[in-house]
Amino acid sequence: MDNRGLSPVVAPIVPMSFSVIRLVWITALVAFVIGCMPVQLKRYMPEGPGALTGQLDDTLRITLASGVQLSMWGHAEDSDGTISLVVDVHVPKATTVRIAQANFVVESPVFSAPKRLPVIYITTPGPKWLEPLEVLDGPDQSEKEPHRIYTIWFAERPFGKTSIPILEEFTLRWPELIINDRAISIEPIQFKLYHKRTILTIQP
Repeated sequence: MDNRGLSPVVAPIVPMSFSVIRLVWITALVAFVIGCMPVQLKRYMPEGPGALTGQLDDTLRITLASGVQLSMWGHAEDSDGTISLVVDVHVPKATTVRIAQANFVVESPVFSAPKRLPVIYITTPGPKWLEPLEVLDGPDQSEKEPHRIYTIWFAERPFGKTSIPILEEFTLRWPELIINDRAISIEPIQFKLYHKRTILTIQP
């Protein structure tokens, strides 16, 4: 059959209905949200000498003599009703640090008396496990890293766990640090509980 001279057949354009647009929008939203879950974190805001750093600006970093740095942050652990504290000591090259005694002290208005927070051990990447009163050395001159980071543990497991119950506020008192054979006192650090809403990404 000769189709020359005949007009081409064009399919009519049908406007997309509102229900279809809505379905596409919901699908895109689900694709964006899937794998994410809103959570409310219970964190502690530290107050003391030093500067706030970290992703949530609630990690306190203090610089002491010879460039030694302390960093600490905390959160409330709802699973067992205790406070978790992550405490690190950053020791630079040609420097030694030692904790004068193996106990921190926690004070709170709800306590009738201050509570001891014993140091169980200290770790550094490697991994290397140290007794509480052992000397913490800075990195060798040949190492690229300017500091060696030591983490103070107050319980066997899990990381950061303490025996202190969740409190609205508390004060943490450090023992003296011996830095290059010189005793250094640290001002008390206050922690106040606050709530932070965020999105938790769930890995498949």
